[in-house]
Amino acid sequence: MGKNNFRLIFQFFLLMCLSVASVYSKNLIKNSDFSDGLLYWKCDTYDGAEAEYRFIRDDEFNITITDQGPEYWSVMLYQEDISIQQGKTYTLRFDA
Repeated sequence: MGKNNFRLIFQFFLLMCLSVASVYSKNLIKNSDFSDGLLYWKCDTYDGAEAEYRFIRDDEFNITITDQGPEYWSVMLYQEDISIQQGKTYTLRFDA
């Protein structure tokens, strides 16, 4: 795995740590397995960053960064409107 891909995966999952399934409730991430393509997901690049977004298989999404941009958040895959609560425990599980 190249440095840029590792960096993106780390950043993506660091951001997702704040927004994934609560131990005591349902999955907070909509379409978490990409079974509906990119429904609910947003793919963005900022400040001159360049990336290619594509599906490897139905349930596997890949981002190849060709220019990481000047900021750690210059390439993003994310969801909006995820509600989390202070004091609750959230768990992140993924295959990499």
